[in-house]
Amino acid sequence: MQRPRLNRKLLIGKILIHPTESCFGIGCHPKKIKSLKKILLLKQRAKNKSFLLISDDAQKFKHYINNDYYKSNSFKNWKPHTSLLFKKKLIPKNFLLAPKQMKIGCRIPDHKKIKSILKNFMFPITSTSANLSGKKNLKFWRDCCRLFHSNSCIIIKDQIGNYSKPSQIIDFDTNKVIRK
Repeated sequence: MQRPRLNRKLLIGKILIHPTESCFGIGCHPKKIKSLKKILLLKQRAKNKSFLLISDDAQKFKHYINNDYYKSNSFKNWKPHTSLLFKKKLIPKNFLLAPKQMKIGCRIPDHKKIKSILKNFMFPITSTSANLSGKKNLKFWRDCCRLFHSNSCIIIKDQIGNYSKPSQIIDFDTNKVIRK
């Protein structure tokens, strides 16, 4: 699929299933509430669980996170893990990306294919594992096709990366490790 076409599909609310470093992820445009709700339904996931944002460039998170981060030197040296960052004050606490949370997870993937796809978007996308909640993460493209084939999702055909487990989650402000 041509990337400008993929960009347009996400802008109209399509869901993207994509490879990551350790498993397949599922995501959409972060402002498409119907798409976020569809992901919750597809995954059989609780509404109070947060999504994270992924992008090829930290600048694309600027509409969602506090502007003070962009002044920080440590923010410029982004590490390949998920960082929890304060949301902008204008974003309501019940915003579906991070319901009742003051912070949102942001990550720049270390997977060549998804990073090249994200480069063509002017926005970050949401991401969470492409599986049923509480079940094993999907590691193969074919398994994604079996689980999501009839749900009009766009599935990127590629292999996952070499990481054995999901990305580490670190609170950016405290350096506290939330998930190893």
